[in-house]
Amino acid sequence: MEDWKKSYIFGTLVICPPKKVCSIVDALREKYDPLSQAIMGAHITLTQPFLKEPTPQVWKEINKILSEFEIFPITYGPIETFPSSSVIKFKIQQQNQILSLRNKLHQTGYFNLELPFTEGFIAHMTISELVQRKPSAAKELANQLNKDYDEGSFICKEISYIRPDDDFHFQTKMEFQIGER
Repeated sequence: MEDWKKSYIFGTLVICPPKKVCSIVDALREKYDPLSQAIMGAHITLTQPFLKEPTPQVWKEINKILSEFEIFPITYGPIETFPSSSVIKFKIQQQNQILSLRNKLHQTGYFNLELPFTEGFIAHMTISELVQRKPSAAKELANQLNKDYDEGSFICKEISYIRPDDDFHFQTKMEFQIGER
C-alpha cells in the first residue's frame, strides 16, 4: 500500500453534493483525472483522516458537534486552479462555515493533524489533480471549462463518513445530519 493511503485506512468526513451535482463533477473527474475518480467521486473534504477506528463514543461526539451547527448553502464555481498548481477545482464560496465546522471537529483529537494541507486548508471540489500537467496548462483548461459550466449551489444538510474498501475506493459508510433533530 502506498504511504499516503495508510493515513486514510480509517476514513474521513466529507460533504457529498447532491446527485445532480455529483453527475457533473464526476463526469469531469472521469475525463480529466480517472485515477482520482476511481478512488473517490465528487466531494468536499471536511476533515483530515481519522487516527484510529472510530468508536460509538466518537460518533456520539461528532453528532453532538453537528447538532450545534445549522444547515448552510454551498456555492461551487467558478472552476479554477490553486496558485502555481496543476490542481483544477470548483471554488467553494462558503469557506467560513466549512472551516468553522472543520476546526470544531479537529478539536476532538480524533483526526490526523500531522498531514500536509492541515494548516491553510481551502475547501474545494477537485476535478483533477494530475501533477504531470503544467500549472499554465491547468489554468488554461480551467478557463476553457468555465465556458461550459456555470456556478451552482446546494444546501449542506449532512456530512458523510467515507472509508476505502479493499480496492481503495472510498465508500460512504454513514451519514450525519447537521443541525438539531
